[in-house]
Amino acid sequence: MQQPGSTYGQSSGQQQPYQQQQQPYQQQQQPYQQQQQPYQQQQPYQQQPPHFQQSQQADRYPPSPPLHMHGNQQQQYGPQGSSAAYPPTPPTAGYPAMQQPRQQHQQTYSAYPEYNPQSNVVGGRSYQGSVSGLSGWNDPPKQTADADAAEHILKVAGAAPEGVIVASFTAAMDLARSILDRMPNQRQKVEDTDRRIDGLFDRLANHKIQSQRMVFAQLFQVAQALNSKSYMEAQAMILKMMTSNYADETQWILGAKRLVELLMLLG
Repeated sequence: MQQPGSTYGQSSGQQQPYQQQQQPYQQQQQPYQQQQQPYQQQQPYQQQPPHFQQSQQADRYPPSPPLHMHGNQQQQYGPQGSSAAYPPTPPTAGYPAMQQPRQQHQQTYSAYPEYNPQSNVVGGRSYQGSVSGLSGWNDPPKQTADADAAEHILKVAGAAPEGVIVASFTAAMDLARSILDRMPNQRQKVEDTDRRIDGLFDRLANHKIQSQRMVFAQLFQVAQALNSKSYMEAQAMILKMMTSNYADETQWILGAKRLVELLMLLG
């Protein structure tokens, strides 16, 4: 029995509402657990088939511009994976591969025609036609001054300049052979020079040089320089002959050059 004024019954009677308040709290947790179920149901979204993922990736990138194919056909190729920055090579599909158009040959105009050395050769003699109305400015330079100088030299030389040339080169060759006493290593050069000078004498004997008046006059000047032992003057004249167009005289001209070199070694 409860005593009047005792709070035991009251305190025990107040615990029932406290237990009833906990039930709604437990009921509130059930909807929270139910809310987690839809979140777990989203896992199958990650396991979707590959074609579904590719369709989403294709929506992220704009399609590449159409590529011109053979004829009027066109085909688009969208980006695939990491190769989206580079357009893929379209298949030929039985058509021949596209080729870049070749550059057309552009004809250039020149005021001066291309030089052809055989175009101006007539009868074994080269000529260059003059332009009408231009006072012959395109004519080849005339070598009248050198020809006149050569004739003057040969006129001063007398009736037989060949004798002067042969005597001068013979004396110079005899002097060059004496170098073998001091320089025996020059024997091959001396023998080659002697053979080339003999070739000069043969051409003089057969009158192969006399008809070439300029060559004949320059050869006479070399002979005069050898007589006076002016080797520098003789060497300068020989170098001038080597730079001229004397194709038939190259053998003995080279011999004359070596002869002067041997004489300069003697001093």
